[in-house]
Amino acid sequence: MTRVTPGRLLNVFVVSVPGVHALASVYAIEDAIGIQVPDNANIIRNIMLATLWCHDHLVHFYQLAGMDWIDVLNALKADPRATSQLAQSLSAWPMSSPGYFFDVQNRLKKFVDGGPAWDIP
Repeated sequence: MTRVTPGRLLNVFVVSVPGVHALASVYAIEDAIGIQVPDNANIIRNIMLATLWCHDHLVHFYQLAGMDWIDVLNALKADPRATSQLAQSLSAWPMSSPGYFFDVQNRLKKFVDGGPAWDIP
């Protein structure tokens, strides 16, 4: 079962809520004093809001829900050469060498061997 920790809540609220609240505050002030903003300002606001929406969804999946779908510890059993071969068949990205994936695997092993990152009662 996934537990909601203060870190998870803080991450969600610190990242996504202030932008939306700031925009809502600006709308309220504009309505209160009867200001009409130019079309370009509305376009910029819509771009900002769309960017926040995309960011919020990416953060939600990869940081908050992703660990429910991904078993990170399986990376310790992976073959760095086979992983590199697969990665290189998809892209010529220079960071897809066997050595790179071996280093990532070692960093993960060192992290896991260090004990639990936090204690959940």
